[in-house]
Amino acid sequence: MNIKIRLTEQILNDSLKLHYRYFGSGHRRRLLAIPAILVAISVYLIYTELQKPKTGNNFYLGFLYIAFAIGYYFYTRYRMQNMGKTLLKNMGENINFEMVVTNEEVKTILPSSTTSTNWTVFTGAIISNDIVMLYQQNNSFSMFNKTFFENENEFAEFKQLVEKNIAATIKQ
Repeated sequence: MNIKIRLTEQILNDSLKLHYRYFGSGHRRRLLAIPAILVAISVYLIYTELQKPKTGNNFYLGFLYIAFAIGYYFYTRYRMQNMGKTLLKNMGENINFEMVVTNEEVKTILPSSTTSTNWTVFTGAIISNDIVMLYQQNNSFSMFNKTFFENENEFAEFKQLVEKNIAATIKQ
């Protein structure tokens, strides 16, 4: 089957949200751990200043750390939710290409090259109603949106092919 890949910011963001849902624990830990550490430092600074007032600088520095924690949390969360824009910009001419899927392999046809990937290379897959993601390594994946296919039947056939060829499949 021939698949015409036309990546958009929305498709990339949706795919990344699906990826983070199952494999984003490291990102979530950083999202929460760094602000928690900053708040702990600020509480210590404010507490020590209240116990033995010296110059008052630790008190204001503590509030500055709280402001940094809040800023870091919202900035990192915004970046995680809008990474598609950055990825789309970095991909350049590779946002539109074709793929040919057979029972034996997945062939990617880019303007500058062609690569073939055997089904055995894929270590896992996530199948949702609108997106199929094929993982080659932990954080390296190929995404297939329903809009890339000519009709619903072709997308359903692709899902069945993925289930048949990849043992570690997560169905949503």
